[in-house]
Amino acid sequence: MSSRSFRSPFDDLDDDDADAGSEPEAVSDLSSDEYEDEPQSMTGKGIKRLCSELIELKSASEDDFLQNVYSNYQTFVRVFKDLGVVDSELMNLKQHITTQRKLVQVLENNISLDIESVGSVDSEVEEAEDLDLPSPRARMNDVLEKLDVLLSERQVDEALLVLESEGVNLRRMQMEDDHLSSYLTTYASEISDRRARLTEQLTLLADHPRVAPSELQKALSGLCALGEDKRANFLLLKYYRSYLANRLYELQPSKHSLHGTYMMELAKVVFSVISQAARSFVLLYGEASPYTSDLIQWAREETEALSCNLCKFVKSISEMSGGLPLAVETVKAAISFCSLLNPQRIILQSDLTKLIRPCMEEALQMHVDQLCKVINIFATTDTWVLGKYFISGTSLASSSIGRIDGKMDHCLLSGSGRKFVTLMQTFVDDMSPLVVVQMECSILEGLADLFSGYIGALEKAISERTNAAGNDIPRMDSALELLQQLSILVTSSAVVQLFPSIACGIFNRMRTSNNELLLKYLGPSLEKELDIWMLSIEEASNQLRDYFCQHFVRAVMSDEEYGWKATLETYVDFQHKPSLPPDLIPSFAFQAFFLR
Repeated sequence: MSSRSFRSPFDDLDDDDADAGSEPEAVSDLSSDEYEDEPQSMTGKGIKRLCSELIELKSASEDDFLQNVYSNYQTFVRVFKDLGVVDSELMNLKQHITTQRKLVQVLENNISLDIESVGSVDSEVEEAEDLDLPSPRARMNDVLEKLDVLLSERQVDEALLVLESEGVNLRRMQMEDDHLSSYLTTYASEISDRRARLTEQLTLLADHPRVAPSELQKALSGLCALGEDKRANFLLLKYYRSYLANRLYELQPSKHSLHGTYMMELAKVVFSVISQAARSFVLLYGEASPYTSDLIQWAREETEALSCNLCKFVKSISEMSGGLPLAVETVKAAISFCSLLNPQRIILQSDLTKLIRPCMEEALQMHVDQLCKVINIFATTDTWVLGKYFISGTSLASSSIGRIDGKMDHCLLSGSGRKFVTLMQTFVDDMSPLVVVQMECSILEGLADLFSGYIGALEKAISERTNAAGNDIPRMDSALELLQQLSILVTSSAVVQLFPSIACGIFNRMRTSNNELLLKYLGPSLEKELDIWMLSIEEASNQLRDYFCQHFVRAVMSDEEYGWKATLETYVDFQHKPSLPPDLIPSFAFQAFFLR
């Protein structure tokens, strides 16, 4: 723009003034107003021309700036990349300077040691020169230098091998060369320092939150080789604690309330991580080495935490209708996962059983109470009409009632009796998995409670009567007729005979679960417990028959319409039989009782 010719708008004004000087006559003709307006018009034109020139300058400047940016952008990018390379080289140079500084310090220490022990080492040096062998001092310096390089490059495996071999050599030299004791003491201190540095590197590697399992095992093995067993155990447990916490956190989003599937997965994860920790321990110390108390204590703590979650789940799910079978299956799965640790010599099944059993017994009792209410409903709505209940083809085919004379394959039961037998079979099928937590006696007790509840319902059926006179409270249909009362007794007798076969489903569960050891130790005690409960059930059934007899006698004695009236008519018949001696005629009460 400097070379461009620029003509100011005021130059035109000068030209105009020159023209005006040559024509004075024209100027003299102008009026005074026209003379004042003419300069103003000429100045405005100059300003407009100046603005136009400035706009042209601005446009040209912007074009030059954009051209400079486009031409220098590639250079800027290349310089920026070069800065990254230079930064990396500076870091490497810094590390190299640090290494060299350490080597200089080692060299200074070695020189001072040489000055102090020159008199004692001269003979060794001369012998080494005669034999053309490196002196011990030179070899030690080489070892220390090699260790420094390996540690700076973090080659822990090679450094560990050098330390192990040099430890053996150091002990040998301390036993053989007494005159090198001062230098060997310093050398041993240097080796110990390198050992501490390697230990710190391995600790940092094992303690890294994202360390791979293979790297962890390698680091822990190195610590054990350096004699740091306690630190290795601590880091091992720390890693698996963190690993288990992460697994549980990942499992948490899939948790829907307290669903059984989540609890099963929770138990699987817990015992799987314990198993992995045990395998890592065996890799470190061998199969013959016993587990440390810290590892066993940690496994028990995790088992206790799992049992707390299981108990919360059992209590919450048991309050729901039909929720206990799901809780039983969940507990069974947890015990099954726990038993998988037995081959690894980690026995936690007994601990888990003791922790879970109280809440399961409470839930079982709650379930039995609910079933007793259902049994009362069965008995309340029963019409007490007997029907055939076929035993063949069911799990009760081995019942003693089916073997009478070797012919009977059915028994007689009322409607409520059928439902009660089915209910007991379902109860055994659903609850028998609890034998894994040693609750077989509790299951038998629950069966006996159900039977006692049914016997109580049968007593009500015998004693209660329907009040047709206007009682608004609905009551159980009374067994007014003798046939209905006898149906109640027949149903009670059949259920008593079916009870052992139903209870034996617990033994069948033990056999099908391949738990022969449990069957061996608990089988005799369970059979004894079953015999005790059978005596109790038979006694309850006998009490029902006694209750029926007492109720029957009272009904005959108190019923004038059906008792005494019929008896009087019969007594008249006796009076018309002269062949019958008068002393042999029974009393009115006995005649009424006999006829009923």
